[in-house]
Amino acid sequence: MGKSTYLSYLSEELIGGGATVLRHHYWLGSSSVIDRIRSEHAIKSMMFQLQEAFPEHVQMSHIEEMKFDECVRAVSKILKKKGKNLVVIVDGLDHVHRDRPDISQLTHLLNRLIPLKEDVCLFFGTQPIDESYLPNSLTIAAPKKLWIDLPPMDLASTRSWLVGLHDASSFLLNGSKNHVDRELNEISEALVAKTKGYPLHLIYSVRDLLAKDRHLSAYRMEDILPCPNGDIREYYQNLWNGLSTGSKDILLLIACVQFPWPDKGNLSKCYTDSLGFQKAFGAVNHLTEQRQSGIYPFHGSLTVFLHATEEFKDMFDILMVRVKNWLDDGAPDYWQWGWKWLIEASLGNPTVLLDGVTKDWTLHSVSSGYSIDHIDHIIAVSEDYALKKGLYSELVRLRGVRIRVLNGPEQQIQDQALFQKCALSLQKDEYPKLLKLDNLRFLSDEEIKILPAVSRTLDYDICKMCFSEALRRLELAVKFEDRGGPEFSTSFPPG
Repeated sequence: MGKSTYLSYLSEELIGGGATVLRHHYWLGSSSVIDRIRSEHAIKSMMFQLQEAFPEHVQMSHIEEMKFDECVRAVSKILKKKGKNLVVIVDGLDHVHRDRPDISQLTHLLNRLIPLKEDVCLFFGTQPIDESYLPNSLTIAAPKKLWIDLPPMDLASTRSWLVGLHDASSFLLNGSKNHVDRELNEISEALVAKTKGYPLHLIYSVRDLLAKDRHLSAYRMEDILPCPNGDIREYYQNLWNGLSTGSKDILLLIACVQFPWPDKGNLSKCYTDSLGFQKAFGAVNHLTEQRQSGIYPFHGSLTVFLHATEEFKDMFDILMVRVKNWLDDGAPDYWQWGWKWLIEASLGNPTVLLDGVTKDWTLHSVSSGYSIDHIDHIIAVSEDYALKKGLYSELVRLRGVRIRVLNGPEQQIQDQALFQKCALSLQKDEYPKLLKLDNLRFLSDEEIKILPAVSRTLDYDICKMCFSEALRRLELAVKFEDRGGPEFSTSFPPG
């Protein structure tokens, strides 16, 4: 398994063993509009997690005043009396230097965390990275020679993964049922030999092979592109060198925006040659993932690679014009609402953004069930433009609107869950619900309960996904309580 997958597994195992785990990941995919690199956001995120587990010890006033150290030490003291640990997992350190010209925000965060190492068990996750891109506080406290490298997938784990895919009918074998075990053994051995068990290379390779033919065999493993030294950037470069201009263009169009494209059909509207688009997309389909809420890069490292290419830098403005044309020519409602003004502003016309963000627009957006985070993002970008242009009265107006948006759910709405349920029920656009479905693990208990209720039809898949997530949380809560953790108030209605 990959680094982040392992850390997710580790987190659940630790929680199951009675530990309290706080997590922060510097990369959540291209659809996230929250600036997760800012140390303030990272600390507040972990404080909210701490408040959920220990509401009697972490008050809103603590979060507002950023009393992180004080709260962590208080909770850690309580847990240690019970023989339990407070664990903090920070993943994706390698994303910071790729996203920002400096690592000051990461430094601020680690300068708060590392002095707590006597009270907290700290885990940091990163892809291979030069120490110069990490804060001195980390490399001094944990020299690189002490780091633990996650081992690649061995033959047994690779075979187990393939068995799961085969049982799910994801691929077919050439022989009869009597030869299934032999064929799976042969494929596993050939796959490990070609990929060295590097998880992402292994997954990409199988996805690529299956996109061309659903029959797998050991012989087909010879077609796998190399990934020297387990460096996925080398795999991308090898693939990039052999791609057509059309395939490169599609990847760049996916990478140039913060949002997921709705589907392949909408992406194809940016091209005049529909047949050529289908062929070009097929060559890179294995690098993408179609979720409920749209087309995403399968892994964040792909976006990082694409942003570093000369083609991306040279074509960025052209790509953004094509995105604007798509938005102007009938993109789905959510993209019209959430991205049209932002794209126009990035192309040099911030007036539409500054004129559009009003109190009425904000009320309409909130009452339509749109994400508070995305509403806040739009207002924040508007503030940046107002500041750059010296429009200080406009900046004050926007900040007033923004404060109302951020404080409203807690201070102005008596029952936020009921309000959200009504908003989503009345919203004709299904996309806000689909976006929530793709982010179930980040939703509150109340939001999980709401989703099946606001589905226009009693969709079995939606009910099943929400039930599975609710069950996962309850199982973790039960394990936690059985091992002496604090009582949880997590509850879901019967039926």
